[in-house]
Amino acid sequence: MFSDIGKKIKNLAMLIMFIGCAGSVIYGLICFAGSIGADGATPDPKGVITGILIIVLGVIFSYLSVLVLYGFGTLIDDTGAIREALESKSQRQNFFSSTKSGTCSICGKKTEDVKKTSYDDPQGNHVKTDMCSGCRIKLIKQGIHIHTDN
Repeated sequence: MFSDIGKKIKNLAMLIMFIGCAGSVIYGLICFAGSIGADGATPDPKGVITGILIIVLGVIFSYLSVLVLYGFGTLIDDTGAIREALESKSQRQNFFSSTKSGTCSICGKKTEDVKKTSYDDPQGNHVKTDMCSGCRIKLIKQGIHIHTDN
């Protein structure tokens, strides 16, 4: 239901625009048809102008009204693409480079990817410790900025 939400938002924007355009055209044609006199030959100029204005302005406003919604869907799609690019293998290789074997002081695991890592904890204390990649990722997901020593 919530997968690929950017595409769904963009499709909703297009649907709203098409409904607005179709409604404007139909209502404009009704106004135009209503302007035709009883004799069936002479249309009322005010009705013709009203019908044309409803069609033209309705289509324009239908388009303009969905630009923000469509742009938001595009923004969500682009953000997802950026996130995927940052999580790519090459980015992870740069993140885990210059590792050493040791014990993580956070979780206690003995692993091959321990690095000297410094960060500011939520209380504002500057912490410098040996940390594995799993604990570094957990801190990053919590919004904590970390720095690894090479």
